[in-house]
Amino acid sequence: MDERTGTRRTVRYYRGSRIKSVLKEEALNAYEVCKCVRLTSGNNADVYNMEVVIALAFRLDTYPAALLRRWLVRKATMPVRATPPIIIRYKVGYLN
Repeated sequence: MDERTGTRRTVRYYRGSRIKSVLKEEALNAYEVCKCVRLTSGNNADVYNMEVVIALAFRLDTYPAALLRRWLVRKATMPVRATPPIIIRYKVGYLN
């Protein structure tokens, strides 16, 4: 237990180990999906793109991850609707 924040240190390691395992599989390159940014407080934070978030959603067994998985599958399997063309006739027999 971290006395400063009141959280467990293992939770942070657990999340980091999942990200490391995704990157270790070499499906994603760390230099493409991770960026280190400086916060206004002077601290640094690693920021990951959506590909890492999606990969983690399929590895984690949590309620928010399940919601994201359902949304992703629904969006990926939704049929694409084509917009019908619009034809405007100004005069009989002529298309303009």
